[in-house]
Amino acid sequence: MLPASGRAQTAAQWKCTGNPDIAWDVQIGDCTAAIESGKYSGANLAWAFNNRANAYKAKGDYDRAIADFDQAIKLDPKHALSFYNRGNAYRAKGDNDRAIADYDQTIRLDPKLAPAFTNRGNAYYAKGEYDRAIADYDQAIKLDPKHVSAFNNRGSIYVTKKDYDRAIADFSQAISFNPKYAQAFFNRGLAWERKGNPDRALADYSEANRLNPNDSGAINALKRLKP
Repeated sequence: MLPASGRAQTAAQWKCTGNPDIAWDVQIGDCTAAIESGKYSGANLAWAFNNRANAYKAKGDYDRAIADFDQAIKLDPKHALSFYNRGNAYRAKGDNDRAIADYDQTIRLDPKLAPAFTNRGNAYYAKGEYDRAIADYDQAIKLDPKHVSAFNNRGSIYVTKKDYDRAIADFSQAISFNPKYAQAFFNRGLAWERKGNPDRALADYSEANRLNPNDSGAINALKRLKP
């Protein structure tokens, strides 16, 4: 089995990194060449399927991505990131139950991978299982105290549960870690508005609009609140 550094070196040699550093179509071609080269087998081949799958997923071709993640997992069943990546592909397709199953396996293999808890929380959130989602966001934050998306998403659930003070606290934490996070400003504005403080809501919506002028939600909120 290639160590992480060996995988990265080999992937870069083939222009098959699975990251947006190289055009996705170029990566698909090189990953395919690596797969068909006959130079690799077993876990040493899994990286090429995993990285090609990431390229397909980035292009929105989720079925091909999932098929490649299947192959990567078959070749290297203890590689947590292949389960995590396949879970993300299932989430993108809206298949939250399969995504959760993959995140479960990811966490069994790597219980310190904070994004796996966040994304499983997102899947539970989509299913309306808010308490389970909050528990996952809690764990993600425990593992990574500056995990911005976990704070933002947990805050969104608190808005849904009408616990506006907790929601505002979470959005404020997200903003403190990323002051350019337009969505967190919009979400905090929504929490302030529903809490009955239109002035603070207007300030947050204005900042969300400044950071992302194309956000229709912020535009509509400003039209609604501005005199």
